[in-house]
Amino acid sequence: MRFSIDRSGRVLSSTLVRSSGSTLLDKETMELVRRCEPFPRPPESAGGTQFTFSVPVRFSVR
Repeated sequence: MRFSIDRSGRVLSSTLVRSSGSTLLDKETMELVRRCEPFPRPPESAGGTQFTFSVPVRFSVR
């Protein structure tokens, strides 16, 4: 998944980079980032107004 946050840690956008093949897991991945909001504020030394992250999301289904 890829998402962007602003300086206050609010999610500006999020996208699924690659589908898991499961609609349910894809939906959960997208909701995951919203539940984590707000993210910690980026340090002032980082500069910029928007920060984009690409992170792998892995599920273990039993």
